[in-house]
Amino acid sequence: MITKFVVCFGEIRKVSVVRETDKCVFILNRNGDERKELKSTEFHNYFDSFDAAKNFLIQKQSREIDAIKRRLEAEKDKLGQIQGLKIEDIRERG
Repeated sequence: MITKFVVCFGEIRKVSVVRETDKCVFILNRNGDERKELKSTEFHNYFDSFDAAKNFLIQKQSREIDAIKRRLEAEKDKLGQIQGLKIEDIRERG
C-alpha cells in the first residue's frame, strides 16, 4: 500500500492507496473492491506528503483571504461614495 494525503473540503486525511497512475489513485472500498479516483478534482486533491497537502491548504486559504480583502476594499469604496453623496447629486425620477 502507498500512503497518500487527500485534501477534501478543507481537511487532510491519510489514505492507503493500492496503486496509482499519473492522474488516478486506486483505493479499496468498504467491500474490499478497488475504486478509482482522480487525483485532482474540484472537491479533493491527493498528495504524496502531509507537507504538500498542508501547503495546498495554506495557499488556498491565503487566496481566499486576499479575495475577501479585495471585496472589503470595494465595499469601503462604496461606503465612501454613499457618505459623499449630496442632495445636489440626486436626480429626479421621471
